[in-house]
Amino acid sequence: MLSGRFNTAPAHARAWMSETAAGWGAAPDPIEAAAIIVSELVTNAHKHTDSGRGLIALRMLVRRADRAVRIEVRDAGLPGGAPPALGAAATDAAALDEHGRGLFLVDALSDSWGAEPHAGWMSPQGVLSAGTTVWSHPTGLYAA
Repeated sequence: MLSGRFNTAPAHARAWMSETAAGWGAAPDPIEAAAIIVSELVTNAHKHTDSGRGLIALRMLVRRADRAVRIEVRDAGLPGGAPPALGAAATDAAALDEHGRGLFLVDALSDSWGAEPHAGWMSPQGVLSAGTTVWSHPTGLYAA
């Protein structure tokens, strides 16, 4: 679980991802890509979901058969329950200067990614509600 202020959580998640993948002996380029993915997903969870400044779960799953890595960031979901998606309006270069690139980066750096609902999330306010798990299979990242 990640907690704390928004401005520190993405950096902590990125460092954890980098250290974990380096411990597997992964190559530098896939490690950097995975660190960017984690940073973007944690940032989005903090900025755009009902998690607000509350807890966000981050985990990596490794399939034994092919050593493929799946990164998951679980949050309290978007207001109204809509799944995250690439923004259709965020194609203007000026609009993408500071905001709106997160899921485009996740898409570009992943073999696949998506979002799925989950139930049973306890919000920071103590309310049981549905949430969202956004996942990614980072390109070229495998566990030892």
